[in-house]
Amino acid sequence: MTIMNKSGAAPASILPRGQRGSVLMLSVIMLMALTLLAISAIKMGMINLRAVNNLQTREEAVAAADSALSSVLSTSLTTATGEPVAAQTLTVSGVDVQVAQPCIRTTASIANNELPQVFPTYVAECQSGKAVSEQATFCRCLSKSEYRANDTSVSNCYRMTWEVVATVQNNWFGANVSVTQGVTTNVSSSGYYTVISKALNFCS
Repeated sequence: MTIMNKSGAAPASILPRGQRGSVLMLSVIMLMALTLLAISAIKMGMINLRAVNNLQTREEAVAAADSALSSVLSTSLTTATGEPVAAQTLTVSGVDVQVAQPCIRTTASIANNELPQVFPTYVAECQSGKAVSEQATFCRCLSKSEYRANDTSVSNCYRMTWEVVATVQNNWFGANVSVTQGVTTNVSSSGYYTVISKALNFCS
């Protein structure tokens, strides 16, 4: 049923003025709530994007650091005069990697009866002209003229464990990655004492 006013025209609204104000206020509140939800969704999307970028950057940094460490560890960790190689910066796939100077983690003497574990190819007797290549290295380490399985005396070689740290820092995304890798080398007693006398940077 249509309600007519005195002039015979239908009113603009049959709601009281106070109710019309409440509807307007409710509409404004809902609009503000939707706006806040939209802003929150945008911010959450930006945070997720940055997290994904950080994760990708970190993975690329770790890969670059691993590659740099492999390159460094594939060469000698000491110079011709016995000092550890200096710190260096390597560029891997456009990423700068700071490789610290190698430090010595541990050192240990090698017993004569442990040498076959270090040099699987060996000879029982180290006589002149009988040993070649790896066998010759075995014989240089052996402190006796003949290998004996129960000989626990110290050989002429030492085992040294080195530690190298590679660091990648990306200032844009704030990613800072450090990768540490160790490697064990076997050196002669003369080489051992040369390195020990010049390597002042033992790992802390």
